[in-house]
Formats: sequence, structure tokens, C-alpha cells
Amino acid sequence: MTTHIKKISDTTIDLLDKVSTSTSRAGTTIERAGKMYAKGVPKKVIAVQLTENSKSGNEYTETHVDACIMLYTDAQTKVGITKSQATALIEDQTRDNLPSELQQNGLSCNLNN
Repeated sequence: MTTHIKKISDTTIDLLDKVSTSTSRAGTTIERAGKMYAKGVPKKVIAVQLTENSKSGNEYTETHVDACIMLYTDAQTKVGITKSQATALIEDQTRDNLPSELQQNGLSCNLNN
């Protein structure tokens, strides 16, 4: 009976994953990779699973899994990049990459979505 309930729960969660946002899916993926590693799943196996599930054809390595584990660990206490930091860095990057004639005229892009 417990196995049947677990299968229903897993199926429901998988369905919710499909309709969630990319932000939510990324966070969920990092959390799952971190938890798998914490429970002893080898990094190589996690990398293979990520590669197999990649709709973009990305090939993951143990180094990529290390990054997921680092993010998972850091996210236990706080967000790694705040919204205000991201906004400021994007605006700086956008301003730095504008053609000089646009910079001189004070034009910029609003990327706050």
C-alpha cells in the first residue's frame, strides 16, 4: 500500500514540475541533486541523469554537479544573488555594451521584468 501511495505522490509531483516556472524547476533540480549527493548518489550518476533529461542536449559533468551542490548548500541559509544585485549587474552590463552614440545620449534598456 505504501508503495502505491508513493507512486501516486511521485506522479503528482512530476506533473506539477511540468507546469512550474523555469525558476522553480531550476531550484528543484538543484535541490534534488544536492539531496541525492547527500544520500550517497555519486556525482557521475547525477551528471548522467541530468544529461539524459536535458531537452537542450546539454552534457553535464561532475564539475557541473559540484556547482549544483555548492548552490544547494549556499541556498540553505540565503539566496546566492539578490534581486537588486542581479538588476544592478544587468543594467551595468547592458549600459557597458550599448553603442557609444547611445551611451552619450543617455539611452538605456529597462530589464526589470
